[in-house]
Amino acid sequence: MKNRKSLKQVLFLAGTLLAVFTACQKNDNTLLTSSLSENTLKAAAQTYTAETFDDVMEIGDEMLSTYEGMLRERDTICIGDLGHMHDSLNMGGHHRMSPCTRISKEYVGETLVTTINFGADSCTSPDGKTRLGKIIMSCTGDYWEGEATITFAFEDYYVDGNLVLGTSEVRSAINAEGNREAKITENGSVVMADGSGTITWASEKTRLVTAGTDTGSRRDDVIQVTGTSSGSLVSGNTFTSETLTPLVRNYSKECRGVFVSGTTKIVVSDGTEITVDYGDGTCDNLATVTTNGESETITLAGFMPGPGGRGMGHGKGHGKGHGGK
Repeated sequence: MKNRKSLKQVLFLAGTLLAVFTACQKNDNTLLTSSLSENTLKAAAQTYTAETFDDVMEIGDEMLSTYEGMLRERDTICIGDLGHMHDSLNMGGHHRMSPCTRISKEYVGETLVTTINFGADSCTSPDGKTRLGKIIMSCTGDYWEGEATITFAFEDYYVDGNLVLGTSEVRSAINAEGNREAKITENGSVVMADGSGTITWASEKTRLVTAGTDTGSRRDDVIQVTGTSSGSLVSGNTFTSETLTPLVRNYSKECRGVFVSGTTKIVVSDGTEITVDYGDGTCDNLATVTTNGESETITLAGFMPGPGGRGMGHGKGHGKGHGGK
């Protein structure tokens, strides 16, 4: 049985989901949220956290491919001062840097430290997410031509009001086939904006650029992501996940850097087993969540709307979601 529901309409406050299912009072959000299955909400919680940390790597890659050349000429640039931003978005360029973003660099010995500062006031990026605070990249080696190690850390970094904590380490190299391949280790958590609790996250994954390695543009890139993760939802339920088939992200203008295919299996400590299928390669923002033979086709754009809502997200990714159960 298949049902198609828009998560953009229903996800409003993370971590209150159990209360939503059992509360006596009725309001629009309660009715909408209760229309989704409990297992779909659990899947959304895990995939949102995965997307939040995957997003950090994408921001770093975006900065390197789009702005690294500018930083060779100066120590600081402000995205809002760059007239190409709108055209770059329309041409399939960056999606995650907002007009508020300032990028600065300094060398600490042999390490290049780049600070991506989204500012102290919420500013919405072209992908529809509202970010503030800093991502700090510390890089040794040559990312484009050889081996490099990049460590990401956070300083008061919020995505749609949710506080992101932890670190991500990327070990990148050009493999024998001439493609850029990275081993990524993530350890962190997301503190939910509504005070409901914290989602914890640990992941080991491989990110392979299967097309576009030999160009400076991201617009011809295609990547595959595989790996495993584990963590806990706001209720204390733990989960593990693994990619069954590689998650493929396409950066063409039509696909706007979304995952267009691949499957992930999620196992929750309460016995729930869930498969999330991102599709057959079609550029859309749909995924199918299947539990015990029951399937729901869901719209991934608009998971985790920030205060006042948000516009169209960059589409489906290794998910967006909420606190789950």
